[in-house]
Amino acid sequence: MALKGTITSEVWTFGTLDLTLQLDVGGNLIAVLLPEEPPESLSREQLWAALTALEACPVASGKTSEETAFRAALSAIPAGRTRTYGEIARELGTSPRAIGSWCASNRLLLRIPCHRVIAATGLSGFRAGLAWKRRLLDLES
Repeated sequence: MALKGTITSEVWTFGTLDLTLQLDVGGNLIAVLLPEEPPESLSREQLWAALTALEACPVASGKTSEETAFRAALSAIPAGRTRTYGEIARELGTSPRAIGSWCASNRLLLRIPCHRVIAATGLSGFRAGLAWKRRLLDLES
């Protein structure tokens, strides 16, 4: 029996990809943890299976209206596409730095696809590292 306020963890495996999911007491997804490095043998099919499974996971609502809008804007970016921090900032009426900060604090990796957000000059940071960002974007394209 889980105690009130307890966070539980589950490991979901998609071929060579193991994702650790953290859930709140209500069963809402609050974090997706990726392995330190992307598996070399990670396939497009394995990634699609993970993305599809995560899409079905309920997430806790955003703490602020800005966070809710940020999540919606990122979730609207189709797989295989990217948008810049500036484009999203203009859409949400904020700054590219604010978008970068939200992306850096996003614990719902893959579910809220911040890996699809890039700088105007190309690839930029990612919470799980640039090797992951490159691999995810390559597999999605």
